[in-house]
Amino acid sequence: MKKVFLILFFLFFTSISAFAQDAGVYIDKAISAIENNDLKSARENFQYAMNLDDEIKNSPELNFYYAKLLELEGDYDSALQKMLFAIELNTDNPAYYLELGKIYLYKNDYLKAVNALQYALSDNKNMNAEVYNYLGIANYRRSDIKTALDNFEHADEINPNNILYMTNLLFCYKGLKMDEKAKETMDRIDNFKPITQKDFIALSRVFYERKNYDECKKILKDGIKQFPNSEILKDLYNKLNKS
Repeated sequence: MKKVFLILFFLFFTSISAFAQDAGVYIDKAISAIENNDLKSARENFQYAMNLDDEIKNSPELNFYYAKLLELEGDYDSALQKMLFAIELNTDNPAYYLELGKIYLYKNDYLKAVNALQYALSDNKNMNAEVYNYLGIANYRRSDIKTALDNFEHADEINPNNILYMTNLLFCYKGLKMDEKAKETMDRIDNFKPITQKDFIALSRVFYERKNYDECKKILKDGIKQFPNSEILKDLYNKLNKS
């Protein structure tokens, strides 16, 4: 009897750890789906994870990524609640403040965006570049163009090969009528060779805003060839074809 009890005891606890592990697998799948803009799959996998392990609802990581999903779905109020809860559970992660700043940007609350983003600055240079870029966007929309320019220049200095940072920098130079700087930045953009999905998306945006739709389509098509499983590149290409 004691032996049977010990076996059952062992099976009970190993099954708990198995459920937790399975929940983690579904979270990983959800994160991957978010990166590929497959929002339906992301939501399903989050739900599977929570069904397997109810306690995982109190995980800062789950709330962080669930907030990102809600952002992509356009539900910024719910995203804000999830992100604030994630920060309540873990106050020390700069990535959480970066995401919080982005949510405030989407809600057009630019002062709160700036305040949140300042907490996101850390020893991580690559993340700092992204933070400065979003600080630039928030300050630009607050009509503080000179501070925005300083932010964008910081981002570009840290990562000079990021097409998004170059593009935002170009808008600032044009807005401040810094023609020489604008021309230099435009030359860099024209000579840019995309590598990542974000590169292809950002470069296509540049040509879309120039109304050069054929070049925009070509860039997206090249991106799909390089990333054949990218739903977001396919979606952008299809929408452009229909417009």
